[in-house]
Amino acid sequence: MIQEVRRRRLVEVGMARKSATECAAWVGTLRVGANGIALREWRGCAREGRDARCLRAQTNKREERTARCLRARSARTRADASRLRASAADDAAPQKSKAASGILSRAYGIFTEAITVGFPFITAGCSLIAMMYPAQCQAVITPEAIPNALVTLMLSMGLTLSPRELMDAFKRPKPIALCFIGCYVLMPALAFVLSTMFLNSAELRAGFLLLGIISGGQASNLCTYIAKGDTALSVVMTTLTTLAGIVMLPLLSAALLGQLIPVSPRDIALSTLRLVLLPIATGLFLSSRLKSLMRVLEPCLPVVGVLSTALIVLRAVASSSVMIRGAFSSALFPAVASLHIFGGIAGYVASKKSFGLDERTSRTLAIETAFKSPALSYVLAAKHFSSVAAVPSAVSILILAPLAASFAVYLRYRPVSR
Repeated sequence: MIQEVRRRRLVEVGMARKSATECAAWVGTLRVGANGIALREWRGCAREGRDARCLRAQTNKREERTARCLRARSARTRADASRLRASAADDAAPQKSKAASGILSRAYGIFTEAITVGFPFITAGCSLIAMMYPAQCQAVITPEAIPNALVTLMLSMGLTLSPRELMDAFKRPKPIALCFIGCYVLMPALAFVLSTMFLNSAELRAGFLLLGIISGGQASNLCTYIAKGDTALSVVMTTLTTLAGIVMLPLLSAALLGQLIPVSPRDIALSTLRLVLLPIATGLFLSSRLKSLMRVLEPCLPVVGVLSTALIVLRAVASSSVMIRGAFSSALFPAVASLHIFGGIAGYVASKKSFGLDERTSRTLAIETAFKSPALSYVLAAKHFSSVAAVPSAVSILILAPLAASFAVYLRYRPVSR
């Protein structure tokens, strides 16, 4: 009985201390007990001790894991902050470069637009300089500069086109037929009426009629581009009327002038090929192959055309300055100006009002009808008639470029109705 009480007391003490080691030490002295009670109590104490150790281990692991996570998160936060600072520094440089490139792009656009808008003033200024200093202009600008400038002009126009636009222009027979009628029917008839009204000299009348029946000028393509017309259609019209001049020029000269002006088909075809078709074909090839570069160069292409035209005007007017001075007091100036002005108005009104063509096509027809090739008529008049007969063409060289440039810039800022 005394042993049983002592055993239970020892077990209660071991249970109270909650230590598996101490409980095992106390209970282990008993070895055996009534009905195995001491052994069960000892196992219970050991199990509770293991649970406590596991709980402490799990808690320690959780705390370590949480600390590692916090340290890793802090490291990631620092890394993200450093990356953000680096990206902000990297973005600052492109933004500065974009701002600088934006300023340069705007300045580039303003410059090219100013040259384009100043086309009439540039050509008028070149005409005035050539009239005041003809000897100096002829000494600086050689005769070979005119075909070279014309090739450059045609190349710049070819760069603005695409092969599809040019093929589409060939599929439009109505405006092409109207251009042919305007060039070889309307303008010769208008030249005949104006020469009868303004000119008394037979030689001046012959030279004026020759100016009316000549083919279209290549600079009309530049004026069409500036006027926001159909440049591809303008190129097709100019090329076809130039080639048609092989047949039409002798026929009209025989009918209106009473003299058959011989024209070499081979020379005209080769000149058209060398001065018009090859430069335009080269420009088409480059524009189709270098599209990204062409988007950058496109705003400056009118500038190239303006400078090329200015060079042609300087040389042509300087070569004819003596004849032009002699015609100042005559009625030749209003006659030549009326030929180009009324020809352009008639071409625009006929195409838009009578045939219902769109605005871009009407602008193109107006410029193509009004624009003649006074340089070619000047050469033919001096060769087949006399130096007096070449005076109307010389006056046209002086008048036509500023007049056509003014008309093109005026149309540029008028809306193109759809």
